[in-house]
Amino acid sequence: MEPTPVKEHNHAPNLRLEEERAFVRQLYDRCESRLANTRDIYESLRATYADASRTISWRSQQTNMRRRQQNFIQSLPRVLSLTHLKLCLENDARYDNLTHHSHGSMQLRFRTQNDLGTVAVMGDSELINKFDPNSTMYIGTTNTILPAGLDARETLIIVLLNRNHAFGVSWAFMPDRSEVSFNAALDIACSQIAPLMNPTRIYYDYEQRLNDSLTANIPGATVKGTFLAYANKKNMIKKVIVDCDGGYDDAVSLVLLIDAHKKNIIDLKAITCVAESQALKAAEVRYHGHDGFGDVFTDQVDISKLEKEHAVIAMRKIITENPDQVSVVCLGPLTNVALAVKIYPEILESVKDFFIMGGNSAGQGNTTAQAEFNFYADPESIYILLQCNSKPLWLFPWETCLKSTITMDWRENKLGKLKENKKIKLISTVEDGIYKNKIKREIYRPCDAFCAAALINPKIITHFENCHADIELHGVKTRGFVAIDHLRNNKPNINLVSDLDFQEFKSLMLDSFQE
Repeated sequence: MEPTPVKEHNHAPNLRLEEERAFVRQLYDRCESRLANTRDIYESLRATYADASRTISWRSQQTNMRRRQQNFIQSLPRVLSLTHLKLCLENDARYDNLTHHSHGSMQLRFRTQNDLGTVAVMGDSELINKFDPNSTMYIGTTNTILPAGLDARETLIIVLLNRNHAFGVSWAFMPDRSEVSFNAALDIACSQIAPLMNPTRIYYDYEQRLNDSLTANIPGATVKGTFLAYANKKNMIKKVIVDCDGGYDDAVSLVLLIDAHKKNIIDLKAITCVAESQALKAAEVRYHGHDGFGDVFTDQVDISKLEKEHAVIAMRKIITENPDQVSVVCLGPLTNVALAVKIYPEILESVKDFFIMGGNSAGQGNTTAQAEFNFYADPESIYILLQCNSKPLWLFPWETCLKSTITMDWRENKLGKLKENKKIKLISTVEDGIYKNKIKREIYRPCDAFCAAALINPKIITHFENCHADIELHGVKTRGFVAIDHLRNNKPNINLVSDLDFQEFKSLMLDSFQE
């Protein structure tokens, strides 16, 4: 299979195209015959390029050619190692093809036996507007949002190559296919890659929006040139640890997560439990009763099936054994998580991301006037995580939960009218206990379940903002209050989820509570 010819654009450099294509054809032929396994990628391609380079090195006038060889050699290992190399190695990936374009970008493809993915690197936003329905790697530009064929939870990968051969890679998650999510992911990726680049260097690109995003993060730079790729890991099951306290909405969350586990949507590795703080016990702040279930159960709890291993130790073991694969869902105070990262800081290098229900975004509390329950229970724990975490942290604050449009009428007469089973009976019994001495609310608001549901189905998140957050530890009236940097003077450390698709949530609830 020969490299696919691509027409020359008027902004492409003036190169001796036939010689360059002949060189790439030689490279391709050698790669095809020598690469049987991805383990040979580095050595084989470097050696091939070195051989080819020596054959034309006497032509000193071909400076552009040599520059492209150097660029390619320097960039290849970085791209593969940061995207799919580990997957390729684990799944016996086979070299597929190399495509070289007249303006200098190259596209590499590696396919795995079980079609886990295709590695592709391309350049020039006018040339990469393509969609390959037969692979799990999609190429697009910032002018086209995302192809309809993409599953949710995509990763936007930005690869920057500058004139002096410095190379940088960055990526950010998109919870859905909206333009808002795309722009937010673009901002995240650009802000992450900025420190890797020298502000005085010049880059190449032809897409204005990406240019603007990068120049905002790299003052003084003239950005012109970017490689974009969408990597969709649609065949990878998410590994999950859920850390919860004993509450009604925790129970609803566990129903959703366990059902998703049974359907192979997620791999639920562990359910760990965290106790409420002694300060809260002293204050008698127990909205859901002493047992978290409205005190409706009088039987002694059977704890014989509980693991003897401590939650913190279990977290470390699972996360480090599955690097970059485990999402931690936090539905209570973050005591266990904070202990884990303080005792075993290597966890932060291996964890994939955090989904946290707690805190606030506009100073509205539910335990004190300015603090939400989970963060008020142990504000030091969220402080620890905010200070040292570098992985995506998705925060679902109290104000977002207050936007729920789900009525109690729907809960009782739609969800509640499903064929009775243990799951329906559980939440109905608990609700009766919680509301027996209270006025029943008109809006159904299982806060923790919103967070768990978004992990299962990221399309539930319709809007989020990448921003910086701190937590108040010493305020007399504001302890546990989350302070958002609206002035944007600090580096973002959270993805603040502000809007949810409650129709999607209801669909997931109905599906999960079916017997």
